[in-house]
Amino acid sequence: MQAEILNHANLMQASEFIAEMNALPACHIGYLGTSPNDIYQSLEEMNRDAESAAFIIREGDDLAGFLGADADLNKGTAELWGPFVQENELMRLLWEKALQYFEGKLHAYFLFADASNHTASEFASENGFMLQSAQTCMELKDNSSNGLRKVSLLPIHYHSEFIHLNDTVFPHTYYSGKEIIERMNDDHKVYTSLDEDGFNGYL
Repeated sequence: MQAEILNHANLMQASEFIAEMNALPACHIGYLGTSPNDIYQSLEEMNRDAESAAFIIREGDDLAGFLGADADLNKGTAELWGPFVQENELMRLLWEKALQYFEGKLHAYFLFADASNHTASEFASENGFMLQSAQTCMELKDNSSNGLRKVSLLPIHYHSEFIHLNDTVFPHTYYSGKEIIERMNDDHKVYTSLDEDGFNGYL
């Protein structure tokens, strides 16, 4: 079997493959959701992004492996979507394909895997990844807003305070405060919590 570059014709099949696997804690990668439609949209964006790429391995007509690299060539970094594999030995083929594709362009790769995802842990260990941080993800099932402070969209006059808070709390991760502000649109919003002392938090 050989790894190949994902193309537009394979997006739906890849979305369904990832959604099925990412719903399992033992395969879960935090950069992607579990809805096939959401994953399809993410893959479509990646497919349009000339800097990024995704790689698949086929077994007959079915997919047996997937690895995406959401790359930023200016920073020389990429977030790894996967690896999602039916068999652990396929990880090596996908990783070698990605390294060959991005040779000389990237110097850091990030992986955000569920603690139960031992396949990703094995992959990370074998390839020299270092643990940067551990996260806890929580889910709010009750939509009641009792006890919550009043929130609003980030006002322009708080942009500098937002940038300072984001870059202090989350240095060197995801997007900088300035990049988040530049990406704000109808799909990407920043909500803030304000009190008499001013800006005190954001989501």
